[in-house]
Amino acid sequence: MLCKYLKDYAPERIKSVELLFPVVGHSFLPPDRVFAQIEKNIKKNEVITNPQDYYKIFNEHGTVLKLGSEIIVQDWKEASTEILKGTNAMHFSIKQCKRFFIKRNKQKLNVLVRAEESYHNALGTYKNICKKNKTVSLINPKNKHMNVAVKKEKRYDVIKFLKAHYGDQWELLPDLEYYKNVIQRSISDNSISYSNERCEMEEELPNLII
Repeated sequence: MLCKYLKDYAPERIKSVELLFPVVGHSFLPPDRVFAQIEKNIKKNEVITNPQDYYKIFNEHGTVLKLGSEIIVQDWKEASTEILKGTNAMHFSIKQCKRFFIKRNKQKLNVLVRAEESYHNALGTYKNICKKNKTVSLINPKNKHMNVAVKKEKRYDVIKFLKAHYGDQWELLPDLEYYKNVIQRSISDNSISYSNERCEMEEELPNLII
């Protein structure tokens, strides 16, 4: 993503990009501290039945932007597979490196990457990480669909759980509107209705020993 940004979108005054990773196992990023506070507040709620309850907590710590509507998610992994070399074919080991440097090549037709395993030394060399006859400009990710189909078995489990806790008329409760919409959206024209008898609570039978 940064390679394509530098090649196709960055202004000319930006000559290079440095990507720095903190110590493995330790995060010094301010957002991670915010996540910790959010998690702490979520745990104070015994039951959360709809996304709005999460949004209220998130809004206490920052601005909420919804994926799929306000933020478009793109599949960079799939788009870069045919363009970039595999990690085993690159001139450095990603797992061992702490700093990455990206710059345009002399012809400004592609980018070169240098990686360092320490925070101070400069022992690496700039090389191309694209496959033969490929450039980062060819990476054009497609937008990802945010709605994931719910499997039939999962639907039955969720409905069974909802009936056990909220009764057979759970779909009439306003707080459970989210689950109703997700279940209805995942049911195709040829599938069984979510009120099918298979969703009823099964009677427990005594163990049979032969």
